[in-house]
Amino acid sequence: MDQFHMLWWHWVVLAGFLLVLEALGAGGFLLGFAVAGLFVAGLGAVVDLAWYVQVSVFSVLGAVLSFWYVKRFRGFNAQTDSPLLNHRMAQLIGRQGRVVELLSTGQYKIQVGDTLWRASGESGLDVGRRVTIIRLDGDRFEVVADSNSTGGEHVR
Repeated sequence: MDQFHMLWWHWVVLAGFLLVLEALGAGGFLLGFAVAGLFVAGLGAVVDLAWYVQVSVFSVLGAVLSFWYVKRFRGFNAQTDSPLLNHRMAQLIGRQGRVVELLSTGQYKIQVGDTLWRASGESGLDVGRRVTIIRLDGDRFEVVADSNSTGGEHVR
């Protein structure tokens, strides 16, 4: 006779625990097992199954549901109409600013809007010279002198 018996509410508690772990950041992996736990709880409330059958159903169904979830929603959060939303520096490529300080040869502090940024570019740029941001190099912009500017103009 079977000494070990799992009741339906054991599965509900396990599913709740898995949902809490999922909320802490498992990325969808535990969601399939939580749903499988709820399914086995419902099944166990209706039909009296041996513990090893319950564990087998839970394991197989949890693996299938987790695999399906990851496969189905993997790229869901990567799709966006604003890919640069959280990349403030990348948003500034193509914008103009002005040199406010010479740090060293070819290294400058530039102002774009109301913010100061580190930049590198051709040597010989004077303070006040208008520049255009052409690319991002780590935490520093690469700039070139704006051909329409001789320096000293106000840039928005």
